[in-house]
Amino acid sequence: MSVRRAGELLTDRGIGRQADVFEVERVREGNRLVMRQRMVGPA
Repeated sequence: MSVRRAGELLTDRGIGRQADVFEVERVREGNRLVMRQRMVGPA
């Protein structure tokens, strides 16, 4: 089972550049909780 949450990655590369949005996926592997980030693209 995985829970996905949307987040924002703020960058200061360039003026007027919009924030890149990445998706955080929390995956349970045994007793550990692994977090993965996948870039979705410019907002």
